[in-house]
Amino acid sequence: MQRKDKTGRSKKINSPLLPLLPLLLAATVLQGIIAIFSEIQCPILSVDVVLVLFYFCFLLLELWNTYQGQPFANKKDIGKLMGWFLSGQPFMKIQLENGKLAASSPLLNQRKLLSVDPASAAAIQDLPSRQIHVLSAGMYCLNKEQTLLSVFDLRTQRKILPIQNDEPMISPANGTYQDITPSLTRSSFFLAQTKDAYQVGIRFLVDFKFDIDFGEGSNPYGFDPAILLKVHSRDTNQTGKLLDAQRLTCNRIQNILSACWQTSLNQVSLLELIPQETVLPSALEKIEAEIQHQLVEDNSHRSFNDTPLKKQLQDFGLRILSLSLQSLWLPEETEIAIQHHWQPQTRQRVNELEMIQRQKLALYRELGEMYALYELRSEQTKGESG
Repeated sequence: MQRKDKTGRSKKINSPLLPLLPLLLAATVLQGIIAIFSEIQCPILSVDVVLVLFYFCFLLLELWNTYQGQPFANKKDIGKLMGWFLSGQPFMKIQLENGKLAASSPLLNQRKLLSVDPASAAAIQDLPSRQIHVLSAGMYCLNKEQTLLSVFDLRTQRKILPIQNDEPMISPANGTYQDITPSLTRSSFFLAQTKDAYQVGIRFLVDFKFDIDFGEGSNPYGFDPAILLKVHSRDTNQTGKLLDAQRLTCNRIQNILSACWQTSLNQVSLLELIPQETVLPSALEKIEAEIQHQLVEDNSHRSFNDTPLKKQLQDFGLRILSLSLQSLWLPEETEIAIQHHWQPQTRQRVNELEMIQRQKLALYRELGEMYALYELRSEQTKGESG
């Protein structure tokens, strides 16, 4: 079963009737004042009442169409939104869902009505002071001087790393793993050398999220602005340009994984990594266990088993929940060495190791589908009870 993510929407609100409504209201009030001092009062006052009612009904209708279902985090924004309507000032209506934002026009020098769902968060920047604020779920009225810096997906992410620069950031929740890796090249793997100077490539299946506990900050996915600010603590951006927080976090995890793989592989030979006899243990499993120990967070003993690499991830505001080897790749020169110097069973052993990794991947996929089905059923149950 596949779960389809919602996509963000943006819409510019600029009704041609809105600039006329304040003038209509002023004319109505003036007409009412004149009618008070005239002898013919009832017909004019009746027209005034009808016009005023029409005005407020139209205003309420516009507000209702603009409202996205999220509460205003700051009650002052309600008055600001009313002021935009009363003065006929145009603004953009932007919806952020599941960490995805779609904007049809530049976000700079635009008034914005931003709606953020519970699975997302947004970082905004005040251009004069360049101060950054992180917004949780709710609705916000942003002035022209406030621009979106980045958006965050607070849900647990599952990625096959490394991700190539030209590879789209597709989550397994949207498709199969074959959709993510249509063609594999040398750059699709972390490459490192064994201690006998043979290159071996690897890909990892990683589940990670921001270093925030579920339920923190009155959010089911967890919300902590101090942690999310760490994502941009070492980066700068061009004014008015959105930072890709998802790509940024993946790149940081990739750099750490690449260093771990190189360090671990340098300590074993190719024969130890891929033994000629199938009954012999492979060093690949030990390397996987060591990398898991170095990077995967254990919530039950978190304060006792923090490693330097885990602390480095925490400095970036990240937490790895699970990690496994997804596929193994041997360059042509390594294949030739196997064929010429070792027994034919070695190639069979490589195939067996790859088959084991594929079986593990299939198991992870089934678990992910079961989890998606559970979430869908939970949402349906909540909808029926509501």
